[in-house]
Amino acid sequence: VSAFYLLYNVFVFLRKGTTGLTAQAYGAQDFVEVRASFVRPFVFAVVLGLAIATFHEPIMRAIFLWIEPPDEGTRAAASAYVAARVLGAPFALANYAVQGWLNGMQRASNVLVQNLILNASNAILCVYLALDLGGFGFALGVVGIGYAAALANFIAMVAGLANIASCVYGWNGQRRMAGHWQWDVLYDASRLGDFFSLGSTITIRSLLLTLMQTYFTGMAAGFGSTTLAADQLLLQFQSLVSSGTDGFANAAEALVGESVGQKDVARLVAVVKRSLVWAAVVAICFSATWAFGGPAILALMTDQLAVRRESDAYLFWVVVGPFVSV
Repeated sequence: VSAFYLLYNVFVFLRKGTTGLTAQAYGAQDFVEVRASFVRPFVFAVVLGLAIATFHEPIMRAIFLWIEPPDEGTRAAASAYVAARVLGAPFALANYAVQGWLNGMQRASNVLVQNLILNASNAILCVYLALDLGGFGFALGVVGIGYAAALANFIAMVAGLANIASCVYGWNGQRRMAGHWQWDVLYDASRLGDFFSLGSTITIRSLLLTLMQTYFTGMAAGFGSTTLAADQLLLQFQSLVSSGTDGFANAAEALVGESVGQKDVARLVAVVKRSLVWAAVVAICFSATWAFGGPAILALMTDQLAVRRESDAYLFWVVVGPFVSV
């Protein structure tokens, strides 16, 4: 399941590339291109998501060849979960384009709201579809968690599109965006080339990161369920670090892109320096938290003593991780 989820990370260029090109167009006050900078990656994301949903079975077979599940029960649970969750692949990837555009327009608060909606709806739907605490007779278990993720991504996408429409058409008391939709611009080969060129290095980086994380997950699975569970717990620490420091990456992408659009080199250099300094400060805070509070946090995450001991043994690497991430 982790390997399949990490597959999405390969396509993070949808968000990063969209942010950069939108910010450049915004800095140049080219609002026709600002609009087009959303439509191109959004359509590409939906098509890509549909392809993943259609061919998820051979993808899973390839993953199982690479990462052998510890037992047949794990294999069956993983397959069932992915079959449910993959229904939301078009929405999950579309959210990359939505958030990239909002970041490029320097609307981080909208992205925050969208993520809150995503996670809150996911949690609520998991309770009702997996555990049936609402008494509706679902109790689908791991399959319910997959359906919950798919539905949550759809809800978040609708919320994100509403934010974009509000920005473009001036809803909720906002000023209407200048310019207009010019559909022939969407097929501009040079603009499409810029999008894929800007995303190429990010794609390579994400692919390597995904391969390494998947490889270590496979190694953990080979050592048994205890090590696999510890591996997943420690990855949650790293995910929190990524979420915390990604804010500075997103800000840098938007402000650097705007500076490029404005052709303001001095501002570009200032943005890079300040984002690096503040990201490093946050990394130090994370490392200190993991160093002094890591065992206590692990105790909150699981009551399995064997898993906690296994996690404690490798906690040092989580402590040094934030510096590498930054």
